[in-house]
Amino acid sequence: MVEKRTVLYGGTIFTGNPQYTIDKGSIVYENSRIIYVGKDTGYNITAEDVVYDCKGKFIMPGLIDCHVHYGGTESPYDKDWVLEPDEEQAMVSISQAKKSLFNGFTTVRDISNNGIHLRNMINSGIIS
Repeated sequence: MVEKRTVLYGGTIFTGNPQYTIDKGSIVYENSRIIYVGKDTGYNITAEDVVYDCKGKFIMPGLIDCHVHYGGTESPYDKDWVLEPDEEQAMVSISQAKKSLFNGFTTVRDISNNGIHLRNMINSGIIS
């Protein structure tokens, strides 16, 4: 199945170097691959494209966190973590991963007990 091209149009693209941003820029991706990054005048939008107007917004790469604990507890107290059932912790870790994703983190290194299982379930498509 071929995806339609998706265009993030007209935003300010943060490249990772604060001295080099692309004003009125666009990012185009197709089949989960970026095929264009640059000025919005450098890509001709077609009627088939899915276009998101990003004027007045920043577009930036996904963030990376190299030390997270999707341990499944929302409590800051160790006693709560020890007393919670493993099944509950596993379910809460799903929510924690989704919160990270919706806050811009596209890559994490999870050092909790649930990390490997969570990764495997995401990779297999059971959790999306």
